[in-house]
Amino acid sequence: MARADLFQLEECAPLAQLPGVRALARHYQRAILPTGAAIRDMLDEAVTDVQTLCLVSETLLAMRISEFLRIWYREGDTVVRVAMELKLSRSYIVHTVQRRALELITKRFLNLAWRAEASA
Repeated sequence: MARADLFQLEECAPLAQLPGVRALARHYQRAILPTGAAIRDMLDEAVTDVQTLCLVSETLLAMRISEFLRIWYREGDTVVRVAMELKLSRSYIVHTVQRRALELITKRFLNLAWRAEASA
């Protein structure tokens, strides 16, 4: 879901029901796909927050997660390219780096989506 396009995100009813997504979608009410745009913005913010955390963490896994997100999420490239860039196996990237990155993004996204209820 992290790399889904706006059309797919627009149709994601469970995420659309989160208070923060609903509040942000109201700001995009003139957009063609307001819910998709709101979810994309929140995902982008979650990824940025995870990358920032990883950069200050300075552990090897954290640095790998940051690079993974740069290549896979920001540049839209493949896990194979991430593996080549980091000189690791594709299996390790998928089972360790990608899994942990997606867990962190999910936690941060949900935190943003629920916390926004208080400010909406």
